[in-house]
Amino acid sequence: MARQPQARHRMMIFVAAIFIIGCCIATYFAITIHPGEPVPGAGSATSPKSP
Repeated sequence: MARQPQARHRMMIFVAAIFIIGCCIATYFAITIHPGEPVPGAGSATSPKSP
């Protein structure tokens, strides 16, 4: 039972590492999928027509 605190510490390191890797992957996809500002007129299919 003396090794239980060490096991918890290693598990927390593992969980933190997985979380950080997930955040890095999410940031990468957010940057590559949304590279810039929206182009004016790109959403014209959803905007109402003016008379």
